[in-house]
Amino acid sequence: SRLSRNGIGWAHMLQGDLVAALAQFREVRTECEQAHDELHRPMALTGLGIALGYHGDVDAALATAREALDGAAALGEFFVGLANAQLSQA
Repeated sequence: SRLSRNGIGWAHMLQGDLVAALAQFREVRTECEQAHDELHRPMALTGLGIALGYHGDVDAALATAREALDGAAALGEFFVGLANAQLSQA
């Protein structure tokens, strides 16, 4: 369910609906934190950070990228790459 809703967030962003994308990624991030879901949380953080950057909130995008990087190393190179990709777009 969280993976699908992350995908919905990406769909909103790709369609240019940043407000809906931000809401979707924030909701998934919050749910991941409550469920201690460390697999889907970095994906939600990546989408959230990129959407924040596109929305013009660079400081929040950078903070989100740092948050994603903090947890990425324990999950492997794929997640580190996701976090770095988001950081490069902030």
